[in-house]
Amino acid sequence: MALNHSFNTQIATLYDVNQAIMLENLYFWVSKNKANGKHLHDGYYWTYNSATAFQELFPYWTARQIEGILKKLKDNGLVISGNYNSNKFDKTNWYTLTDKALNMYKTDFTHLRKNVNGCCEASMSITDINNTDINNIVTSVSNISEIPLGINKCSNSHLNERFSPNGKGNGKRSFESTHELGELTDDMEISSVMQYYDAVYTNSIGRSHPRIKAEQLEQLNKKLGELMGELILEVDEVNTMIDYFFEHPPKNCDMNINVFLTNGVFVRVGYSAKVISGYTDEINY
Repeated sequence: MALNHSFNTQIATLYDVNQAIMLENLYFWVSKNKANGKHLHDGYYWTYNSATAFQELFPYWTARQIEGILKKLKDNGLVISGNYNSNKFDKTNWYTLTDKALNMYKTDFTHLRKNVNGCCEASMSITDINNTDINNIVTSVSNISEIPLGINKCSNSHLNERFSPNGKGNGKRSFESTHELGELTDDMEISSVMQYYDAVYTNSIGRSHPRIKAEQLEQLNKKLGELMGELILEVDEVNTMIDYFFEHPPKNCDMNINVFLTNGVFVRVGYSAKVISGYTDEINY
């Protein structure tokens, strides 16, 4: 009997067709097991297959190719493997999708994991972000090098000195050496959040977010990933924070992305938007 295999074209474009085909298969079975309440281990729903079973499912791949595809999926942070066999001598591998992979399918799998709400109660008083002067909370705790904001005005010039947002400024070379939010990252979650920020900025300010030099944009992408990872935030939760940030803009702020990603601002927005209700000791605010 012939089998029909399909795949997510976005995943195929970002990685390759083989990984997309395999991931689609794992996604199907993990989804099915979740729906049936089966194979829940360590907070994740799993599926399993032996090497022989995989070869029967994918007769156009060799055993070595299958092994290589699964390794790539794990190396790319899309799949994790485990062993939950009742017989300790059984070497059948178990697989599940990471949140990074599930987000590509726009799937909300609420894994049983340490929730930020249960870490600890906040020992600091969190004031609504819109009642706070931005100049009092943009501090040096951020890992991103920042130019201090003026007392009465936030200038976006620190994003790209002597460069105007419309791409003229220093001419074609300057324009080509800068990038839009969402670029310079292979992480779909980071790219999605950054593009969303740009869209909300454009809708609120009336123009696109200023383009950013490569080095700083890479720092901003890294910073966003660190904050989302440490605070266990999903894309939709950060997007909720972005909406709140623009609906309740701080005083004296130009609303540029590097302000939003400052630790002090990011956490206060999260609290005010009711996305964050506790925080881990590992982050220094």
